[in-house]
Amino acid sequence: MTNNNIAVWFSPCRYFIFSLAFLFISPIVASPTTPNYIQILNNADPFLKDKNFQGLFDYLISYEFDFAGQAEYDYVLGLAALESNQPNLAVQILQRAVDVDALFSGARMALARAYFSTGDLERAKFHFTLLLEQNPPAKAQPVIKQYLANIEQLSKNYSASLHTYLELGMGFDSNANASTDLDLFYGFQLDPKNIETQSVFSTLLGALKYNYPIDAYQKLTANMMLGNRTNASAHYVDMNMLSMDLKYSYVFSSFSAYGLVREYHNQIEDKFNQNALETHMGLDFNQSDNSFFNIDLSAAKQRFNNQLSIQDATSYSAWLTSTSRLENNWLIGASFGVAKDDASEALSPYSNNKISARLFSFTPVTDNLTFNMQLGAYKTDYSKEQLFFGEQRKDKRYNLMTSLSYNNFLAKSWQLTGRLILTKHQSNISIYQFDRGEIGIYLRKTFD
Repeated sequence: MTNNNIAVWFSPCRYFIFSLAFLFISPIVASPTTPNYIQILNNADPFLKDKNFQGLFDYLISYEFDFAGQAEYDYVLGLAALESNQPNLAVQILQRAVDVDALFSGARMALARAYFSTGDLERAKFHFTLLLEQNPPAKAQPVIKQYLANIEQLSKNYSASLHTYLELGMGFDSNANASTDLDLFYGFQLDPKNIETQSVFSTLLGALKYNYPIDAYQKLTANMMLGNRTNASAHYVDMNMLSMDLKYSYVFSSFSAYGLVREYHNQIEDKFNQNALETHMGLDFNQSDNSFFNIDLSAAKQRFNNQLSIQDATSYSAWLTSTSRLENNWLIGASFGVAKDDASEALSPYSNNKISARLFSFTPVTDNLTFNMQLGAYKTDYSKEQLFFGEQRKDKRYNLMTSLSYNNFLAKSWQLTGRLILTKHQSNISIYQFDRGEIGIYLRKTFD
């Protein structure tokens, strides 16, 4: 909002009347060394013209003992506090001005903005609504209405809500078991289950998300996801999965912080395969309205079935993500991560160090059509002490994911998505090398 809008009701006539009155009163109430009231307000003008609100605040606050309770002084001081990022203090000062003169619309406008900045949406809404009822000037009306619309939207975010969706999918996978195309390794015939197998597949996925705002700054979010994938030609890798997490987030003045706990389970052929307990801590920063940063630190305990227990490990990771919003809400970003797996068994070769990088974009094509793309590269170096077939294993993986989503397909809250995933996994141990291509179509119905 511009300063012209902020001060739209700072009437010159009112300014003159108040100044004239206090020109006579100020010698009585002020100390011998205190400038008179009109001089204080005149001295504030250069700060206002230069938009030096911190300087204006520092100047006026020294006279608060002398002039607090005078509506014009409290208005300018409160405005200076608000524009110098002190909204809580601005509320206290501006409330004095409104208490003295309930029809001082400029002060009430600044007070409403201050309440909005502190997250007190109910009081902000009260004052903005009252301003509308006072038949404000034409230039002020759209500003007030926009604030009220923003409050309405934010109020939804501050109300408990439950969202669920159900998704059906089908497609083709060139390598459903993510295995090598070799049938011999060191002269030994491989089990067909460990050789590349193509298959059509179907998926069923259900998810639930519950948001519970504690107040304007704190929020709890709970998620649960249950899914199944069936491979017509490779039932030995049919999977069931369950994921549950709980997230707590807190918004500070310049950043937000969160903590998250996630439990993950999966089954292969309806038998236990893996579970993991993860903890995350992170920070989100807004460098500007269109530039965002995230730092995420995590630790996880992974456990596999008895046959695969050699892969049990404690995992640690750190990710830095930067996202920018361009024209037409086009989002682009990049992530860089490092990770480490410490195998639980002393003789396990699965301890490793990873370096990862990702590029991603989210592009609105039309109001209902969006295009997403992600390109990733991952490098994993396994233990030097515990070897794979006499060698230290070193892997590299590259993948490309693209998707096109049609929102409000058929009707509102329906989404149709086509997705393509290409993976190339390289390894100095030939049995771990594979290529994979997956294409699918997914229909989702959201319930709010």
